[in-house]
Amino acid sequence: MTRYYLHLREFNGDVVDDEDGAEFPSLAAARADAILAMQDLIGDATKQGAELRTEAIVIADEHGTRLAAVPLLAAVPTQLIGLLKRPQQVLPVDRFEEYSRNADECRGKAENTLDPDDKVSWLKLADAWLQMLPSTHSPSGDLAGRPKATDEDSKASH
Repeated sequence: MTRYYLHLREFNGDVVDDEDGAEFPSLAAARADAILAMQDLIGDATKQGAELRTEAIVIADEHGTRLAAVPLLAAVPTQLIGLLKRPQQVLPVDRFEEYSRNADECRGKAENTLDPDDKVSWLKLADAWLQMLPSTHSPSGDLAGRPKATDEDSKASH
């Protein structure tokens, strides 16, 4: 058995040294343990609603030689990484159409109301429907040509 040290490298560049280390039969076993440790760090931060500070776990031998690193992404399930890369897959096309249609209906009601407060409410509701859509449907991040609802815009129209 070889002693390996699992140091925590934070996003700001600081390294929290593992003073004790642990014995593992191989570097692969140490790496597997580091992945589990990273998953625990992610889970704890999520449960506490805290920012995750650890960018990677660096595996070193007893001489201090850095042998491997387990980055944060190595501990994240591949399905989740895929969804982060392609958020449009989270929202089916029929939902996209439904949310867009609801936003259009709200904007239509805003155009047809005489009460300025009602107009603001309808525009905010339309914006809420649009905010539920992934931003990947247009290159600018906003839905093509769809204005954001603001109090100033609605008051300026009266």
